[in-house]
Amino acid sequence: MKRQSFLKGSAVLMAMVLVTKLIGMIYKVPLTNMLGGTGMSCYSGAFAIFAPVFAAAAAGVPSAMSRLVSEQLALGRYANAVKIKRAALLIFSAVSIAMSLALILSAHILAARVIHVPQAKWALIGVSLSLFPAAVMNVERGWAEGIGSMTPTASSEIAETIFKAVFGLALPYKVISAARASFEAYHGCFGHYCADMREAMMTAAPYAAAASALGVSLASFAACIWVFIRTRGLSRRCAREFEHTGLPRDMGLRAACRKLRQFTLPVAMTAVVATLSATADLVTISPQLERAISRRSEIFEHLGEYGIAADERAGFVYGSYSGLALMIFGLLPTFTAMLGKSALPTLSTAFARRDKRGMTKCLRSMLLLSAGLSLPGGLGICA
Repeated sequence: MKRQSFLKGSAVLMAMVLVTKLIGMIYKVPLTNMLGGTGMSCYSGAFAIFAPVFAAAAAGVPSAMSRLVSEQLALGRYANAVKIKRAALLIFSAVSIAMSLALILSAHILAARVIHVPQAKWALIGVSLSLFPAAVMNVERGWAEGIGSMTPTASSEIAETIFKAVFGLALPYKVISAARASFEAYHGCFGHYCADMREAMMTAAPYAAAASALGVSLASFAACIWVFIRTRGLSRRCAREFEHTGLPRDMGLRAACRKLRQFTLPVAMTAVVATLSATADLVTISPQLERAISRRSEIFEHLGEYGIAADERAGFVYGSYSGLALMIFGLLPTFTAMLGKSALPTLSTAFARRDKRGMTKCLRSMLLLSAGLSLPGGLGICA
């Protein structure tokens, strides 16, 4: 079966990043308008807690799967590659379900003591449901990347982003519409009496944020089904190619689990450390913003010209920083990360075959492309 080249795989993945980031930016604008500062603080806070948990449960899966599967296929051991995939599905399904339950049970404490917004517990519960489908989907993506095709990863990322935009906007819109109708009929909203529409919208904002987070989970389930469909034909073609290799299976389930643990843990730990910066921002910036506004409220008075109430300003500033500014900054690192993802199967194959020349060529291409993207891109963002 013909594998995608490093350059073609990189092009596919970078095109995917461009599409998903554009959709994500378009999605964030109406979402911010619907949720307001209060809702966005719940939404951003829930994701800041969720990100390191997701990194620990599933972030290292595609890289480990890609590396191990490509290595086994380079040696002609298709049965071992299948054994690794089955072990990964078993391990990461169990881990993701356990972590999801832990998040749900501790949502109230995390929202009150870490996010400092007690109403954010509903958004945290909503997004925690996405752990299981995300983990399973990452196993399938890693399997496809190890075989040598980046297309299932790219198509499922795009599908997930589209589903996220649809569900993540439709569900909070329904919640806000129901809140408006309830206020107009009874002057009540989610069991609370509201003096005016603004108070009703503030009361509904945490529930709208939770609905949007639930939409993210539904998008993960839909994308998981999508990637299963996309990888089925790829797996069949790979099986036909290796069915006559004649090499025996020499890896048991325990050995496959051990290999997965060996390669997944370092990647997962690196991903957790990277995501902890958002959690550190959440723990430090939100309380300091509230303190700054309470002491020097005149500095933030200009936000009132845009209809942002005094009690919403801290959440609005943090939501703008975390939900918009950091998203633009993260464009370039996301692009260059795709080069590493595309190079990993080629590097693993060359390493398994002791092909030093092939490894050197791949690394040189990856570094040159990374520099060519990051230097002008960084200057462009500054400008």
